[in-house]
Amino acid sequence: TYSTHQGKLGAVTVEDTLPAAHAGAAADAHGNTIVLVHGTAVRRVTVRGDGRLASPAQGLTALPVSRRFGALVVHDDRAYVIGGADENDLVQASVYQNTLAESGAGDTWQTAASANLATARAGHGVARAGSYVYAVGGRDGSGVALRSVEIGTIAAGALTWAAGSEMQT
Repeated sequence: TYSTHQGKLGAVTVEDTLPAAHAGAAADAHGNTIVLVHGTAVRRVTVRGDGRLASPAQGLTALPVSRRFGALVVHDDRAYVIGGADENDLVQASVYQNTLAESGAGDTWQTAASANLATARAGHGVARAGSYVYAVGGRDGSGVALRSVEIGTIAAGALTWAAGSEMQT
């Protein structure tokens, strides 16, 4: 289920039930909406003025491949699905991107080799600060926990990656 904290810690209100269980889903906020990716399904739900979620979620253009335990970043009306595992649980380095239009996702999801992560990863964290994206940790294709951080830069709608440093414990 979707939930919100109503602006304070502890109070959680059930807002909506998803059409299917979504373990390994990725989500990001974009304006007054939340975008959700799981498998090939991409959905957007509106956040109302009181913080509650409108129902139902709007289906957007589906991903051409399945992704679970990946990450999602939305920046300047573009959505980026980063890494994750495919339908065979193979960990991926690919990044899919698409434009989010008012009526739904844009044309088709696209990938470019220059947008791929250097290290395939799933179950990783992602944070965005301005036009920078940070892919943190996760697991590689052998199941080994990663300490590495990759730093992505979004410029003119394109995402490119550079190696960061390892996370210190």
